[in-house]
Amino acid sequence: MSLQYTLDKNYCVVMDDENGKYRVYRIEESNIGDFQKVYQRYLSLLANEHDLSYSKAYIDQMMYSVDTSLIDGALINSAIQLLLKCFNNSGGQGRAQLDYKKVFDTFAISIGKPSYLKQYNQLRNIRNQTLAHDQNDFKDNRVGITVDTDKNELVEITHIKIRQRFLYKENANIIREMTVIALEFIKLQKQKIEIELINYYSRKPISEILQYKLLDYKDADSINAW
Repeated sequence: MSLQYTLDKNYCVVMDDENGKYRVYRIEESNIGDFQKVYQRYLSLLANEHDLSYSKAYIDQMMYSVDTSLIDGALINSAIQLLLKCFNNSGGQGRAQLDYKKVFDTFAISIGKPSYLKQYNQLRNIRNQTLAHDQNDFKDNRVGITVDTDKNELVEITHIKIRQRFLYKENANIIREMTVIALEFIKLQKQKIEIELINYYSRKPISEILQYKLLDYKDADSINAW
């Protein structure tokens, strides 16, 4: 069964539930028992799924025209950042990161796709050297001094910003394919955990589950506004 959900007065409810027979109760640390690690892994998968979905959406919004080159640049930069965010938790805190070798090599090949390890490393280098840090940006500037050779006089200091050519469409297609692979990986991982959680809660009496808090989003208005 795959129901559809929405928010009603900041509570999660089942759509088209005319008779009101469904109630959505909250899974949280107070009732998850020995499945804390499983629960935390599921939360991490949801966070990564959210970022990857936005990464894919940004790529799908690109228009590939001269007039939209700045917009396309902003979209693909954001897509790269969100994609890599799911595989690089440098601080060691927060969500559990995905294993890029497992996703873009082992899993990709298992579903009939080529390995994307090389492309992942290239995107990571782009992020590290250009988007997030300044290893290349300041070196790309060229500074000169203009001389009036008739008068043998110095005129002024000038500079030129060299912009390296970036293959937007080709790279966008690669990024999109990588997000699709990662999202499929997450989907399968989520399904496994959902089966574990259903089995765990099936061992509890329904009367106990009915005492849980309803699943609410009290900050939903601010979330939607953002």
